[in-house]
Amino acid sequence: MEICLSGRAAVAVQFFNVSYILLISHEPCLGGLERTLERQSAIKRCVENICGIGMTLKDNASSLMSSQALFIAGIHTQDIHFRGAISDLLEACRERSGWPVKSLGDELQQIWESQASL
Repeated sequence: MEICLSGRAAVAVQFFNVSYILLISHEPCLGGLERTLERQSAIKRCVENICGIGMTLKDNASSLMSSQALFIAGIHTQDIHFRGAISDLLEACRERSGWPVKSLGDELQQIWESQASL
């Protein structure tokens, strides 16, 4: 399972963005509305970065890793267009790598539906 150097670097950048999303989404919400909007904007930028990189990866190994980053980004996005793009990217990753057998897109759809019912 060899990832080309550019694939490794791309996946590393995706996981840097995932790490940032996880950090800011779990920090205490201090600073009022302004800080909340800044956090949402930062998460949106990270999701855009993760998706943009995910669109460029075509090999099996990086697709496998990228699917994890896309899944986490999907959990943290509210935008319907991003959700559709993430679902498509996850399916493309699954088709290339054959993993996971159960679609992460289906699991993400269930998460989105449960979020909508809150």
